[in-house]
Amino acid sequence: MLALLAGVAMLPASAAALQMDGLPLRQASGNAGNWQMDTQRVMRFMLDGATVSITPWPAGLPTRLRTQTISSSNVPRAAGPIRRLTLQQAGSAEPWLQLLSNAPVGSEPLPGWQLLLDSTRHLNAVRSDGRTYPLRVGKGRKLKDETGCWQFMLLDLRLPDSGAGAEQEARADWYLRKLPRC
Repeated sequence: MLALLAGVAMLPASAAALQMDGLPLRQASGNAGNWQMDTQRVMRFMLDGATVSITPWPAGLPTRLRTQTISSSNVPRAAGPIRRLTLQQAGSAEPWLQLLSNAPVGSEPLPGWQLLLDSTRHLNAVRSDGRTYPLRVGKGRKLKDETGCWQFMLLDLRLPDSGAGAEQEARADWYLRKLPRC
């Protein structure tokens, strides 16, 4: 709505931008418990005595979670804050899920991978060797790094008008989920 008030149209690739509310404004980590999802696909949990909500909780992810060790970050940007939430099972050394909200195009979901728009304004995962893999909202894509395989899921893509300024750069919401095998 802010984009419309400013006279800049954002062209969504889907209707449901990922919102993460209640995360600390600073980088934080800790154990998060009491995970509950309601009928509107809002996932809520407690972190440091505060309620955090994720809307909508992405389809295909578990809806029942035990206590998770999480880390979160909130990075202010002209086009809105970039929010990252990383989850790992208690006692595990590796994360199993990363959620990103409002990530700029050009970001790196994994080492050796970058998200880039092509000349037709479609988003692609580009490997460091130059190989390009098209991404579509709601369609999973396997990405591999030195730790194994991940499922990349593009949840939303917001493209500004071609005349928009830096405060309206292309933004994406996505998750990476660790896969047990490739």
